[in-house]
Parts: sequence; structure tokens; C-alpha cells
Amino acid sequence: MGISAFDHAKYGEAILHLERVVTRDPSSITGHFYLAEAYDKTYSEDCARNCAANERRHRRAIEEYNRTFELDPSLIGALKAIAWRYDRGANGDEAERYYRKALDLVPNDFEVLYNLAVLDWRRSYQFREGKRSPLKLGTRPLIHDSACAQVRAGNLTRVEEGIALLERAVEIAESSDAQAHLSLLYREHADIQCENQPGYDRDLGAAVQWARRACATRHRGRGIIISASEHLWPAPALQKQSAACPD
Repeated sequence: MGISAFDHAKYGEAILHLERVVTRDPSSITGHFYLAEAYDKTYSEDCARNCAANERRHRRAIEEYNRTFELDPSLIGALKAIAWRYDRGANGDEAERYYRKALDLVPNDFEVLYNLAVLDWRRSYQFREGKRSPLKLGTRPLIHDSACAQVRAGNLTRVEEGIALLERAVEIAESSDAQAHLSLLYREHADIQCENQPGYDRDLGAAVQWARRACATRHRGRGIIISASEHLWPAPALQKQSAACPD
């Protein structure tokens, strides 16, 4: 009854039934997994009222996903769901930990490669902007500023990992969002080519090429297939249909 209620999007009813299932049979992998999914479906990231109950649903979803993984360590879906829930909840450290666990199990999972790379990009962008904004550089590159070395030290490993992960991801599946994030990561890499103008120009060239590929993929309709997943971050530059492609 619980799974049937879940399949009909009656998540509150599903939770009631599935709580009884896992109480009667604590070893039920299916019961714990669907219970986690049901709690996940009832969680709202922007709670307007009864936020305490909302946070309890968030906590219970993670607990049940963890229990599912304990019962079946090969169940990659549970690990990815935990990582995604932490990621959406802005808990980057825990999200990264679970993405890496999932990647250890399935090294060529597109979703994990992509989301971990996007996490790398978001963190590198936030770190760079935090250092760059007070400098009031406008559109001028960071590479000739004294702060560049500090930003490079904080971001280089993260940016290069993100590029490597996405280059693996686009070999697995053609995705405009993955290609667009590669463009964004190459721009991050360009900005930390301290006093290295040829390296800066090379990275910007790569960024433009990946942006062109992303636009071409999107226009062929290929990006939609991958981006339709509710467990993938969309590329900021492609969220608007009017996003301009490079000439």
C-alpha cells in the first residue's frame, strides 16, 4: 500500500504505511528506500510555515537513505540521493563526502561526475568573488592583481578537478549543461593564471569553444535529455532560453 500511495504521489499516506513496514521488518531495503523518497518528496527547500516539521522530513529522508545504504552498500541510488539532498540544502562538505563515496562505487556515473564538478565550480566561484569583489576590478582580469596568488592557491585543485570530472562526463553523455559548466570552469581557470597571459588566453579560448558546443547541443535538443533529471543542477548560462551563444 505504501509504494502504491507513493506511485500516486500521495506521499503523506505513503509515509504512514511505510513507517509501519520498516517497523515490522527493519531489514526491508525497499521499505526504507521508498520511505526516504517519500520524506524527500514532502520536503520543501523554501518553507513558509512549520519549518520545524519540514526540517524533520529532511532529517528523516537522510536517515532512511543511510539505512538503505547500510542494508545494501551496492545501492548507488541511496548515496546519490543523500548527496543531492545535502547539496540542495547548501551543506557542501557532506554533499561532497557522499558524492565521493558514490564515485568510488561507480566511477563513470554521469550524475555524480556532473554534480561533484558543479559543486567544485560553485565553491571556486564563491571563493574568487569573495576575494575579487573588494578589489573593484570591474571586467578586468584578476591575473595581474596581487590577490591572484591567494585565489589560485585556494581554487586551483578544485577547478582542475571540476574540469577533469566534466571532461569524463561529456564522454559518457552529451549534455549542454555539462558543456556550459566546462566553459565556466575554464573561465575560473583563466582568472587564476597569475601573470601568465598566454595561459589566460588559452583558457578563455577553451571557454568559448565549450560555450559554442553547449549552444549547439542545446539547439539540437540534446541538453534537455540530461537536464530533465531532478537531481542535476542546471547551468546558469542556459537557464534562460535567450542566453546568447558566442559568435
